[in-house]
Amino acid sequence: MSVSFDWSAVDDEALPEILEQSKAFLSDMLTVSLAAEERATTLAGVYGALCVGLLAADATLLILPKFDAAAAWCILATALGNLVACLICVYMSRPYNFFLGGYEPIKLVSGATDKVWMLCYICEDMQRRIDQNKKALKRSATLSTLASIVSAGSIVLSLAAFAIARLFG
Repeated sequence: MSVSFDWSAVDDEALPEILEQSKAFLSDMLTVSLAAEERATTLAGVYGALCVGLLAADATLLILPKFDAAAAWCILATALGNLVACLICVYMSRPYNFFLGGYEPIKLVSGATDKVWMLCYICEDMQRRIDQNKKALKRSATLSTLASIVSAGSIVLSLAAFAIARLFG
């Protein structure tokens, strides 16, 4: 959004309510952000465990008396796809600039002489924080979708690897 808005045009009586609603919205956004981070961490664990399990299965194929290269390539392709999905989720769960509500008291002292100006400033800053947080949440959701697509795509890749290994192996 980040649309420039003249907060001084808002009725002085409405500013405290707008500020309260902004605080509540920012607080709820933080809750959603924590849920997105937990989702990313959980998915990273799932994709990572799947990758390790597939690599263990692939290693088992290596010691069999009758080695099946097509199956080994198929499993390896799926494992690598899930490793990439895991890495995307790890990247997604990294700490990034996510803004919280509230202020350090020292930051508001300079504007404390004019209550209306201070409330306008806080409302404007809250809107800026909300806009920034929306971008961060959208980026997180996009990466989560990408990780799922990569993981699912690894199955298609593994079938192609299996077919190629059967044809040329």
